[in-house]
Amino acid sequence: MRAQQAVSLVTGPLSAEDKVASLETEIITVGRLAAWPNTITRHAGKFILILRNRGADPKSVFTIETVPAPSSAAQVSVPPVVRFDLTRAPSGLLGGAINPPVGQYQLKSATTGQVLCQLTVN
Repeated sequence: MRAQQAVSLVTGPLSAEDKVASLETEIITVGRLAAWPNTITRHAGKFILILRNRGADPKSVFTIETVPAPSSAAQVSVPPVVRFDLTRAPSGLLGGAINPPVGQYQLKSATTGQVLCQLTVN
């Protein structure tokens, strides 16, 4: 079993370190029934992840969760790595700098449980 590692979402101003370093950005546009792109593969390291609301309920909450390893054992509940609460984003944009460890992740609707995007960090 892989140990859980914390990933923080920076929603305030970037630190001096982040301002000096150039950070890549991934933008996921969330619609009523789907998200674009639906798959992102990227290298390990800090990047900025932005959710753009284009038709999803403005009261939506989305989470990025670690994909549990396949096993024949009962499914284990995995806590979200990052939580995006669009009620806090009147402009429809919400994001921040994250630095997830290598692994597989899913962007899910916290309301419906629907997987909207697969994120692979190599």
